[in-house]
Amino acid sequence: MKLFTNKNFCDFCNKKLKNPYIPINTKRNIKTFLCKKCLLVQSLPQRKFKSHPKPSMSIDADRSSIMYTKTRFLPTHIQIFKKYKINIKSFQNILDVGSNRGAFVDYVRKENKKNHITAIESKKGIFHIKKYENIKYINSRFEEANLNYGYYDFVYCVHTLEHFTSCKHALKKIFKSLEFGGKAFIVVPNLNFYSKDDFTEYFIDTHTYHFTNNVLVRFFNSVGFKIIFKIEKNDLTFYIEKTSDKNFRKKNKKF
Repeated sequence: MKLFTNKNFCDFCNKKLKNPYIPINTKRNIKTFLCKKCLLVQSLPQRKFKSHPKPSMSIDADRSSIMYTKTRFLPTHIQIFKKYKINIKSFQNILDVGSNRGAFVDYVRKENKKNHITAIESKKGIFHIKKYENIKYINSRFEEANLNYGYYDFVYCVHTLEHFTSCKHALKKIFKSLEFGGKAFIVVPNLNFYSKDDFTEYFIDTHTYHFTNNVLVRFFNSVGFKIIFKIEKNDLTFYIEKTSDKNFRKKNKKF
């Protein structure tokens, strides 16, 4: 899939996008659009760019991560697992989308050394392969990775969905990769969260999607995921299930 385009259409409803906002100091010639039909906020790079820019703490669009996001948030997610009784030991085949420095893989291995884990990370040299059994490491963008469909029973996708070239394509791929009844734990920045002390969502070049709760629920509905629970704070945290239940849209209404 192309990383850039000058054909600006909504990823969710395919409506032609107009009247862009140009983020300050964008290096990828980003144009950010609000779809007037479905309300998805999407940033589209208009030219070629480096997939992994140098780390920068700028407050403009050229800010880029130092790649410790998953390490930083993992303790919080472990507490969520405990609160909602998500037993990582019980899953046999786990997919870690955007493995970063491998913090989640290390955690899984401590819980159960028999888990089979597929770790996908596009940045070279950041995920240090350790001498673990039952781990498959893929150095690739998730969009281009070859996966076994209907194989995984748990997917961990944290602060990654907002970086994809197509959210719809990525969610469909996650859906196909799961067995029926398989679960996914998905976390993204919340566009509707702000305070005088902290504002975690910026229109930065590396974020191609800017999610609100309602927009993300519509994405899950369109793909076929049933929502088990959600937490709506500075991040949007969802625990979802691949289902063949035709009534999943009705069950998602409460979210």
